[in-house]
Amino acid sequence: MLSKQPVDLPTVTIRGRTLNEALANVKKRYGPNAQIVESREVKERSIEGLGETRLVEIVVALNSGFAADDSGPAGMPEALAVEVARIESLVQDITRGRRRDVDADAELLDSFPLTRELLLSGVSRPAVRQIARTWRAEGGAAEPRQHLASLLPTSGGTWETIGGRHLVLGRPGSGKTTLVLGTAATLRSRGQRVLILALGPRHKGDVRQLQEESRLHGYDAAILRRGDQIVRAAEHFKSYDAVIIDTPALGTAFMSDPAVQVILAGDENMHRHLAVPLDSDQSVIGQGWLQAKEWNCDWIAPTRLDLIAHKGKLIDVLMAAPCPVSLLGRGPWPGPSPVVPSSAQLVESVLVRQAKTTERHLGLSAKAREV
Repeated sequence: MLSKQPVDLPTVTIRGRTLNEALANVKKRYGPNAQIVESREVKERSIEGLGETRLVEIVVALNSGFAADDSGPAGMPEALAVEVARIESLVQDITRGRRRDVDADAELLDSFPLTRELLLSGVSRPAVRQIARTWRAEGGAAEPRQHLASLLPTSGGTWETIGGRHLVLGRPGSGKTTLVLGTAATLRSRGQRVLILALGPRHKGDVRQLQEESRLHGYDAAILRRGDQIVRAAEHFKSYDAVIIDTPALGTAFMSDPAVQVILAGDENMHRHLAVPLDSDQSVIGQGWLQAKEWNCDWIAPTRLDLIAHKGKLIDVLMAAPCPVSLLGRGPWPGPSPVVPSSAQLVESVLVRQAKTTERHLGLSAKAREV
């Protein structure tokens, strides 16, 4: 390309992020014999962020071989052609960057010993990637299952250590009442004195079920139709090892009463558990994290474990949970009792049982399982 100064010729300006890119754009548009008048560096506001973008402009003289109103390929205006070239270059960079990310992602997952088991268990790829990243960030020396367990905080308690006041909250159909009944029955079977308080209006069927369950398992039960009755009932709580309070579904008129929320969310002596149905979609579960904050929840209690196809979803939920796990509901009551899980138990229940089940379901050969 020539760089002598022409006389009285129309000019166009070609841009690039670097001098080499700008020269390549000139050559592409006007060939190797284009006459360059000057080159200069310019700055303009970045499209993203609060910074500046540096560009190189080359001024090209249009000789007799080019019309002064040359509009580029297919009649495209000069400014638009430059912008198209810039966008094409940006797309190429993004594509290359994505390929690098994919390569790095594959290398990361290949290096983490539990990747295959987690994916077979139904854990989502983003969650597995997060687990692998934290493992690598800690040096990759930790035993993988122990590392995973460290990412799943639990109460660290047992049935023998559960006591005091416990409030169970949840959306409609979250399994909270099932959790309350199962927990009360389990505690009573271990010799503890238990009281269930059912708050708010109750259907006759709910009242009858509570009466029958209390007679069958030997705990006390009462229905409080107003939130302020909890304050007056508190003087009787000292007679019990554990008081479990079942609430109406979040969003109902009773639970939307600010006075009720002040009493329930403001009691410093109350353990508040949010029942999280594992068979719900991610958007519903995500709304639960907002409710946990709104009600000052200390714990989450995953429920309806029996209704999810892949137990790995439990890991997905716990990785995003804002609170440690207290109880795990395994199905409708009467049925399997809730569990007070440890972090290691959560890991083993997902990886050992579900991975084997999924391998059989997928028909993986012995050779494939060794890969």
